[in-house]
Amino acid sequence: AVFVFNKWDTVPDSDKEDIRKANLAHLKTVFQTSQEDKTVFISASKALKVVRHGDEPEDLKQVTAGIVKMLPDCFRNDHYLHYQFLSQIVKRVLYSLKLARHMNSQSLVEKQNMQTKLKLGIENLETNSAAALDNLRLHLRNETKLLQLRIKGILSSAWLDKEWDQEDCPEPGNWRDVAENAERQIRHTLQNNIDAWERTERISKSIKDKIRNQIEEDFEYMEDRIKELEGGLLGGDIQTVNNFHFSIKRPTKSVKDIFSKSSKPLNLNKPKTLGSIICHGGHFDLNSRSTKTLFKSYKSTNCQQKMREACKRYIEYILEDGYLEDKVKIYLNTFETSVNKLENKIPEILYKTIELKMRCIYRGAGQLV
Repeated sequence: AVFVFNKWDTVPDSDKEDIRKANLAHLKTVFQTSQEDKTVFISASKALKVVRHGDEPEDLKQVTAGIVKMLPDCFRNDHYLHYQFLSQIVKRVLYSLKLARHMNSQSLVEKQNMQTKLKLGIENLETNSAAALDNLRLHLRNETKLLQLRIKGILSSAWLDKEWDQEDCPEPGNWRDVAENAERQIRHTLQNNIDAWERTERISKSIKDKIRNQIEEDFEYMEDRIKELEGGLLGGDIQTVNNFHFSIKRPTKSVKDIFSKSSKPLNLNKPKTLGSIICHGGHFDLNSRSTKTLFKSYKSTNCQQKMREACKRYIEYILEDGYLEDKVKIYLNTFETSVNKLENKIPEILYKTIELKMRCIYRGAGQLV
């Protein structure tokens, strides 16, 4: 690809560098990799004037060189997409032909035996998939408890006795205003530090990797068993089954599909990071006598000590029974939702599989058992 930014002569010299960086940064959000070597900033009107005098400006040479390089790549990619499409069609047609040929060679008794084995195999798969899902949920519960203990340890060891700098303490004044400002400052500080810890420890990625490994371990066996069942309908030709599965596992995507945006509205007020989820909802009880006493005695001379006490109370509120557990569950809710979606899909997959294979077994046989 070549990215040409025209009317570059209309941009003030003082703004050119900032605009160039902004455009390159925007391209990187779409294409993930740097496109600087494929980007040309040009003034077409100025280039045209130079060309009329028999010369070719440097920026126009870059555009021409980019087009010369781009065209063969475009043709090559276009041919590859057509090859992928035709390869998928051939693999599916070959699968259908071999399946039809093998079924036509079987007697009714043999087809009845195939049906019995297929039903039994699907039932076993359903039982194994239910056990695998239970195992996933148990894994998530263990991860919830482990993460809860780790957060408790971090908050207890590093923050219960935190020393506050003078400039981080709210200004003295009305005790309610001081309490609200202190609560806001403590929440902001705790949230930033928990998020920094989460990024350093790569908590989300670690959990994703564990769940992915668990799914691969449990459900790859399920996929292999489905292929074995299908192979039985092809006289044991597992290679044709593998080719068929590969042809439908990674279908070619159109450019529109790749760059289409989700129609699901974003909830900008919903906390997303671990720190924001944990600290969201933490507060001081302004009706409590101890809270009033704490902030009514808040002065510029003792603000650091009072903020230390306030932070300790805020953390103790977070560490209360049930609060932290609920927040960790919210953080891991995405994984739980994914497991639920998987659970809803499995019966449909198994039902469609057995329905399709039964049709293949008795296609043209005149009856179903």
